[in-house]
Amino acid sequence: TLEAIIPNANAIIDERIIETNLGLWTGAIKTEINPEELAQFRAGNFTPPEGEKREDVEARVLDFVKDLFDKYKNNERILVVTHAGIIKALEFRFFGKKQSRVENLGMLEIDNKVFNDFIKKEESKWK
Repeated sequence: TLEAIIPNANAIIDERIIETNLGLWTGAIKTEINPEELAQFRAGNFTPPEGEKREDVEARVLDFVKDLFDKYKNNERILVVTHAGIIKALEFRFFGKKQSRVENLGMLEIDNKVFNDFIKKEESKWK
């Protein structure tokens, strides 16, 4: 996908933004999955058998974003290419948006203000 957006770009691979591990659902087609479980998963209320918990995905993605903001402090514009599940995790953590459909080549922008407001809110929970 990055190559289609920016040919010959210098890609940096980071394991924290790989797609969610769907466990036993990996490779399955929708008709092979219990419809109630699938609906609950899409609502963020179910983890597939042997899959990765939503909270674990959010934690690793948040760690990645924190590192980005530590590294790029001068309002540089950066492009992160990742999977829909990761974008959903970011939407939930930063904007409280429940699981929604992310279109192919969807986009989410998190600027310094959004990030700093989020950190302040999180820090207040720790006190």
